[in-house]
Amino acid sequence: REVHRVGFLRYDSFNAVGSDLSFTLALLNMEGDGVILTSIYSGEETRTFGKAVRKFVPQDGASKEEQTAIALARSGVNG
Repeated sequence: REVHRVGFLRYDSFNAVGSDLSFTLALLNMEGDGVILTSIYSGEETRTFGKAVRKFVPQDGASKEEQTAIALARSGVNG
């Protein structure tokens, strides 16, 4: 399958860090199936998570940033 919908969101996951070094990337096909990749930067470490998405709905719980990246991908607007 091809990736037709991409949503990208950068943000500061911890206000103390002071920079938008965390991000969420949604890579979806036309039907809304695909993955979201989230990288959380804390200053001391970085953690990366991947979650499956089916019909624009994450298969595991999703943060507000992950929901926003999915919405950006669905609308065709890249953050």
